[in-house]
Amino acid sequence: MRTDLDHDTHGLELRPDISAITPPESMTGTVTVHRREIRLVCERLLLVAGVPAGACPGARDFVVDCVERFGRTALDRLGAAFAAGADRPAWTPPRRTGPRAIDAGGQSALLVGAPVLAGALADGPGAPVTIRDLADADLLDAGSLWAAAIGLGLTVTVEGADARVEVLPAAPPVPPSLLGTGIEVPAEVWWPLYYTSNEALSVDTDLSRLHTGMAPPPSGIL
Repeated sequence: MRTDLDHDTHGLELRPDISAITPPESMTGTVTVHRREIRLVCERLLLVAGVPAGACPGARDFVVDCVERFGRTALDRLGAAFAAGADRPAWTPPRRTGPRAIDAGGQSALLVGAPVLAGALADGPGAPVTIRDLADADLLDAGSLWAAAIGLGLTVTVEGADARVEVLPAAPPVPPSLLGTGIEVPAEVWWPLYYTSNEALSVDTDLSRLHTGMAPPPSGIL
C-alpha cells in the first residue's frame, strides 16, 4: 500500500481541532434555506434527540412537511426545542393506551408526529383518534399531506395538550406549500439549529479525515 500519496489540502493545515464546522461570529440577517438543507438538518437533529436510525426518515419527512405547511413557525418551534441551555429533547416512542387512543408522553409533535400519525392513519376513517399529552399538537395538521398521498383526508382538533385526529375517507384540497423554492429564516434561528445538528456527526479525528481523503495519513497509521 502506498503511503506517499500527494493529498492536496489547498494550503490548509488540517487536524482534528481545526474544522469548518464552527459558528459564525455574527448571526444577523436572514438565510435562504431550501428543502435539501431542511431535510439534512432535521434528520441530524432527530438523531441527536435519540430517534432510532430506522425511524428517522419518516420522522424527518414529517418535520419537513411541518415546514411545508407552517413555514418559519415550525423552525421557530424546533429552535425552541433545541435551544442552548434548555433540556435536550429525548425521544421515546408514543404508546397505545386503548382503541383509537395514543399517549405521546409530553413530547413535541416535531419528534413523535410521524409515529402518532402512522397510528391514526392505520386506524383509518371512523371515530377520532385521541392523542394525549402532545406538545405542538397543532403541527399534526401537516399530516394532511401524508393522508392526501394515500387518498385520505385529515382533521386535527387541539384541546390543550391533547388532540383529536379524524381520518376522512376522501382527501380535501391540500393547502399551498410555504416552502416552495426556499424560505427566508432569521440567521439567529437557523444557525443554532445547524450547529446543534452537527452533534450527530462522527467525531472529527485524523482517521476520519483520512477516510474522506482530506488529509495525508498520520505517521504510522498505515
